[in-house]
Amino acid sequence: MTDAAADGAREPTASSGPDRAPAAGSNDDPSPPDAPPSGDASAHPTSSTDVSSPTADTASPTDGETAPDASPTADAATAPAPKPLPAPADPLAGPPELDAEIDEPNTRTMVLQLFIFPFLIVLICVAVFLFFGLAAGSNKTYRQYIAEVRQGGTSQRWQAAFQLAKRLQEADAAGETDFFGSEDVNETILIFQAAKNDDPRVRQYLARVLGRLGDPKVLPVLLEVVRNEEEASETRFAAIFGVGMLGGKATSAVPELAPLLRSEDQYVRTVTVYVLGYIGDRSVVPQVEPLLDDPDQNVRWNAALALARLGSDAGLAAIESLLEWKPSGEPPAGLGWDAMFTDVGAYQQSHRRELVKGALAAVAALRAEELRERVEQLTSDPDPIVADAARKALEAIDAPALVPATADDPAGAGETAPPGQ
Repeated sequence: MTDAAADGAREPTASSGPDRAPAAGSNDDPSPPDAPPSGDASAHPTSSTDVSSPTADTASPTDGETAPDASPTADAATAPAPKPLPAPADPLAGPPELDAEIDEPNTRTMVLQLFIFPFLIVLICVAVFLFFGLAAGSNKTYRQYIAEVRQGGTSQRWQAAFQLAKRLQEADAAGETDFFGSEDVNETILIFQAAKNDDPRVRQYLARVLGRLGDPKVLPVLLEVVRNEEEASETRFAAIFGVGMLGGKATSAVPELAPLLRSEDQYVRTVTVYVLGYIGDRSVVPQVEPLLDDPDQNVRWNAALALARLGSDAGLAAIESLLEWKPSGEPPAGLGWDAMFTDVGAYQQSHRRELVKGALAAVAALRAEELRERVEQLTSDPDPIVADAARKALEAIDAPALVPATADDPAGAGETAPPGQ
């Protein structure tokens, strides 16, 4: 047997397997591990004689050397056959099942990185901006607000006017008396008059500001707007409201306001009847009472509240309906006792609160014993503000009232009358 045949009788080396492996998808089977590398049949041992009788070409072992194993065929037969090597992967194919494992996590990561995280960052920035904006706004002086209204940008002017009106309302509630001075009143009037061609919202909010200032010198300025039918309707409403905020200082305006109760515009009737009740001139009671039958529910309710302010219980039935009102279906938009244009949205508890508070204030003003039972029920209302207003209304009903003095009894003012009188 030649050297090549002897080598072929041994097991193939690790390097010989891959070189002989068929390409992926080939129909050729890999050669058996004990097959010679060539197809020479004479090189394949067929008997033990061929294996045990070396030829002359085979070198004999010298002294001191160990004879090699003379039975390679027996060893090959008893050795476990190696497993066939797997076919190599297609070099153009990606790792198996890689996409299935990473697609979903990659999608979630992309959504988080591209949408969720930026959105959260924006929310945090807006919250910080609002926090410091509100903190800075609460410390502004009257003149700083007015400077923004006069010199600010297009949107900044009306926003500054709105913030000023809100700040004045807060100052009134807190009893602040030094937030503005007489010079501020004069400057505000000039800015209001110069803003005719500005964004209408500037004059709308400044009209409320003028009313909150409580200075009688603003009355002719506001009445000029009320008379002007070419003025934007929202600005006229705000001017009428500003007149009403002057309270008893605007009594001279009643003859000009009373005819507006017959306006074809339901909003004009609503705001006018509210303002007349706030001014407190009882001479308008006969003109207000017909509005209890107005086709518009808001007008009827505000007429009842105005009459209560004026000391008339003619609207007691409407006041009772306000105490019973709950947000359901298509809610109305009414005016609260101390708030203007309380827009009662569907199922909005805060707006329901304003309406019921207004009705309870009317009950307190009238000391309406007839509504005691309903008021007592409201003392346990889920809304703590409504419950507190109900308790105050009960206190007013139970409190003794002063008997007004008369020509026959000038000292009657010092006496008391039982509740309900």
